[in-house]
Parts: sequence; C-alpha cells; structure tokens
Amino acid sequence: MKKWISIGIVFVLITLLLFGLHLIQYNEIDDYMIQEMLAGYYGQSDCHVLYVHVWLANLFVFLFGLFHSLNWYALFLVGSQLIIFTILTYRFLQKQKHSRLRYLVLFLFIVPVYVLITLKLQYTIVAYCYLLLSLVYQLSYYTFRRKSDFVILMITFVLALLIRHLVFISYLFFAIGIGIYEIMRHHQAKRRLSTLRMFIGINLVLFMVYGILFFFHWQGYQDERKSYYYQYDKERSILNDTAYFKETNQITDQVGWSENDLRLFHLFSAGDEMVFSHDRVASINLMNQEMNGISRFLHFDVISFFHSIFENSKQFFALCFLLPSTYLLLIYLFLCLTLKASPKKKFWLLFPGILQFLLFIVLGRDVFRVVYPVLFIPAFLLLLNSRLSSKLLLSHITIHIVLVFLLLAQSLSYAFFTISDTWENIEYNEATYNKLITYLNRHPENAYVYPTRALQLRYYQTNLFTTSPKGILQNIHPLGSWSMYDSKYYRFKEKYEIDGLYSSLLTHDHYYLIDHQDLSHLAMISTFLKEHYAKDKEIEFQEITSIDYLTIYQLNVKN
Repeated sequence: MKKWISIGIVFVLITLLLFGLHLIQYNEIDDYMIQEMLAGYYGQSDCHVLYVHVWLANLFVFLFGLFHSLNWYALFLVGSQLIIFTILTYRFLQKQKHSRLRYLVLFLFIVPVYVLITLKLQYTIVAYCYLLLSLVYQLSYYTFRRKSDFVILMITFVLALLIRHLVFISYLFFAIGIGIYEIMRHHQAKRRLSTLRMFIGINLVLFMVYGILFFFHWQGYQDERKSYYYQYDKERSILNDTAYFKETNQITDQVGWSENDLRLFHLFSAGDEMVFSHDRVASINLMNQEMNGISRFLHFDVISFFHSIFENSKQFFALCFLLPSTYLLLIYLFLCLTLKASPKKKFWLLFPGILQFLLFIVLGRDVFRVVYPVLFIPAFLLLLNSRLSSKLLLSHITIHIVLVFLLLAQSLSYAFFTISDTWENIEYNEATYNKLITYLNRHPENAYVYPTRALQLRYYQTNLFTTSPKGILQNIHPLGSWSMYDSKYYRFKEKYEIDGLYSSLLTHDHYYLIDHQDLSHLAMISTFLKEHYAKDKEIEFQEITSIDYLTIYQLNVKN
C-alpha cells in the first residue's frame, strides 16, 4: 500500500506542477466542443456528442447540473490518466524489482509519456490508456487465472469504449498479437490448446460487451433529428478522410458541388442543409467507392514525403526531435537491446503497434491522438513481459549512451516546444476570446456564425478546470464541424429564425459573420454564396467591429 501511495503522490505532484504553470490544455478543439455541449454553453446541456457514449455523457450532464462551476470532463480525463499511470508504474516496478535499470526506464519512458499526454489532454488518448490497462490485466489473467484480473480487465475495457468506441478497432490488432504471443510461449500442445480456448472465450465476451455498448449508443440517436445528425457525421467522416483524386471534380459535379464547395467541406466540414446535405455527401462517398475502391483512402506518397523532409531542414528536425512517435520508436530500440526476451516475444508484442502506425501514415491519420498511444501500448506490454538486463545494457553500452542522449534530447525538445506553444497561445488568445464572449453576451438579440478555424483556439480563454456560465454561447454557431445538424443547431435556427447558416447572411439584419484576419475565409464564403444564393450579384462584407485579430462582418448584397 505504501508503494501505491508513494507512486500516486509523485504523479499528483507532477500534475499539480503542470497545472500551476498553466501548461495543461486540451490537445485540440474537439474536447472543448464536447465540454461545451455537456456543460450547456449553448443554453441546454446535451449528452449527444457522438464520440462519447451516451451513458458516460449523461453522467457528465448530471454532474454539470449538480455543480456547474467545476469542469467534470477535464477532471475525468486528468484523474483517469493519473490513476492509470499509478497502476502501470506500480506493476512495472514490481515486475522489474530486481533490476537496477528500472528507475532509468521509469524516468526515460513512463514519466515523459505521462507528462506529454497531460500537457495536451485528449479523450482518445485516455481511451487508449484504459485499453492498455485492460490488455495488461488480460495478460495477467492468462498467467494467473485470477478472477480479480478478469473483473479489472472488463471494467477498464468498458471505460475505454465508453470514452471512444472506435478504440475497439485497435483492440483487434492488439488482441491478435497477444493471442499469438500467449499461444506460442507454451511448448506443450495441451497448454497451447487451453490458452487458445481461453483466448477465444475472453474475446467472445469482449465482443458481446462491445456489441451491447454500441447498440445502446446507437439507440440514443433514434429520433429523426438525432438520427440525421448521427448518419450525417458518419458520411462526413468518410469524405473528410478521403484523399483528393483527379476524378473528384467529376463526382462532385454530379451532385452540384463546385471546387470551392469541396475545399470548404475539407477545410472545416462546412454545413448547409441544401448544399452539404446527408444525401449529397453519401452520394459522393458511394461514387468515390465505386470509382476508386480502397485506394480512395490512401494519402501517403513515399517520394514526396522524403523529398519534403530533405528539402526542408526544419521539417527534418521536427521529424527527428519533435514528433512523439519518434520518441517511442527510439524507446522500442532501447528496450529491444536491454530486455531479456526472445525475438518471437518482441515481435508479437510490438507488431500490432508498428502495423497500426504504418496504416495511420498510409491512411493520412498519423496524428498525435492515435499514433502516440498505439506505439506506447506495445512498448509497455513488452516492458512488462520481459526482464531488464544490465549485461545487455553494458554489452551495447555505446549504442545505449547514444540512445539515452537522443531520448533526452527528443523529450526535452518536444516539451520545450509544447510548453512555449501553450504559453504563446494563452497570451495570444485568452484576452481576445474573453473580449469576444463579453461582446456576444452584450448583444443577445443578434446571431453570429464563424468558420470553425476562426475560433479553434477558444478553449484558451478559461482555466481548464473551471466551467464558463451556462448559455454563454447560445447566440453563436459554427459554419460546420462534426457537431453540424445537432440539437443546438436546430435551437439556434428556431430562436433566431434562420433559414440556413449561409443563406441567411444575405437576408437577415441581425445575423453576422465572425472571421479571423490571419485565416480569412471571406473569399471562399463569398464564392459559395455567389454560386448558390446570389448569382450575378456582388457581396459586400461590411466591418461592424474588430476585436484584436477577429472581425465581425455584416453581409450586404448589391445588384
């Protein structure tokens, strides 16, 4: 118990230090959008946020209603990571208790990973952390057959799916690797058959759990509006993740989309019930599938990738020192040269992460929130199922010194740039967004819309663990995003008598556009309106007021 408490205190102190330095922020806008909807920033709390299971979302809605000032969502993310890493660290130290290298690996690997994911909170990463804990207890159950391990395995697996059910796809990769590893490490046919039966039994149960959770999540979107929201987002995700093709214009022409429409859609998931309807997006996806098959998802061009690296020294530096995936790949090399493990053991525990890493690159999904955890999981599983060896370290001493230097340089470089970026964004955005929110609430009679990228850093305006007043954003709505056509969209339209997010900019005097001066979308929006709502007419963007780098416009049509 003392060890548990000691380890927990270390992670609590690290968390408090990061919080005290104002360094803990969301990794991207998605988490803040989830928080906005759960906490009722748009006038009403809503549990239908697509990516978080409705059961968990309902719990957050209840907690925000009980005590609104506390940011329960961020507390859950940070608290989950703290508990998970306390358990993982304890199990690692217990496993490697006879090795002098355990503290070196702890400070080179586990602590930096915890710091990095805490600096930039992201719900997908937390889901993967629960998945890792589930896999740790699954391996333990194979060895010891303890009921307590199976219970913890089930609880952590359910929590992973409640946070982000798509991590189940990654689980399939890891389950196959673990299954092969467990079967192959036994030499007797009887033991192999017994392990195979256990592997099938465990996964049948987990498949059933996934099916039940998915069914109830899907059930939460069965009325007409919620179903449209749910189905539209599935088609939107496919189109947004699809590569550009020479034939794309031919496809989009058939549904009435211009090249500008396609750019708007890919830039910020533009939303317009007429132009960007579910039927049109689904039709494009279907035609794209018929014309290009699986190749429509392939984004990776090997030649241009390496050309861009060697052409730009800064990008090469970023690849070597700033990408977190590089750090974990260096860890793989370090562990493979330091652990007493058979080549087969190393391969079957590492290959699910490496395979997914390569797939994410090919599919154009090689982003921090998915790449980092799928590389961290197998590295930790390898560490937990092998022995650290001082002899192996000494036999490769030169390589290890170089690796330790690179690991320290990479982790310190990434931490420096992450911290400097956070401080810069806080200083640059906090005052501006507070001014904007004050302005919006002084004019509740008006309605405002914005391209998603124009206000994508708005979460820097508040302390992460406090919540803004309910209804603070009820007179503003994005011109797109994954939350398009949700309940707040219809409330916004009904309250301000808006016909369409874009078209009403030309017809309603109380309806305004907010844009970022450095990321101006005015030309694209003007082209869109001319092509669909104001043919042969001139559109004037009249500046109403400016708030630092944000400008509020009213649109006027000239014949």
